[in-house]
Amino acid sequence: MRVLAMILALTTTGCATLGSATQTVRVVTEPPGAQVAVLDHGGRQELGAAPVEYRKGYEAYRCSPLAWLLPAATVAVSGGAGFWLAYGTTARNDKLDSAWAAGSLFGAVGLALGIALTAECRMKDGVVPGHEDAQVVVEAFKDGFQSTSAPVQVPGLVKDLKLVLAPLAAPPVAADVVK
Repeated sequence: MRVLAMILALTTTGCATLGSATQTVRVVTEPPGAQVAVLDHGGRQELGAAPVEYRKGYEAYRCSPLAWLLPAATVAVSGGAGFWLAYGTTARNDKLDSAWAAGSLFGAVGLALGIALTAECRMKDGVVPGHEDAQVVVEAFKDGFQSTSAPVQVPGLVKDLKLVLAPLAAPPVAADVVK
């Protein structure tokens, strides 16, 4: 039984591991050349004049490309263990019949376990552990224009972000009065 537990532990470890990733968002502004800053949990970071790139690193679960082997491994291990246990504990004339039945039963349980573990691994793929997606705010500002901002999820699907700054209202011009 100890060997079975060891083999199962070896086949399941490394299915979903933490891996580092980086998201890059290219920020452009209208009008061009506006100053861009990012606000996140670490504070405010000035990026410079647009167009600029914002890179944010994060850790996420990565499912091993070999995760699909897990159901086959669990069937082989549990089916083999069931066959071996039944063969060693059954009377002489029924050894093979009993061993095949037990091996099939243990193999079916192993298959269900392997499929469940692989499905969990696939569902975790790309998920950031410990918190929901981190939201950062990208803001742009330029003299003569209203500043603007937009939230960006990390990790997320946004690769390009365009911020449009509206011109400030011009002060009223004194009209010449003609008499």
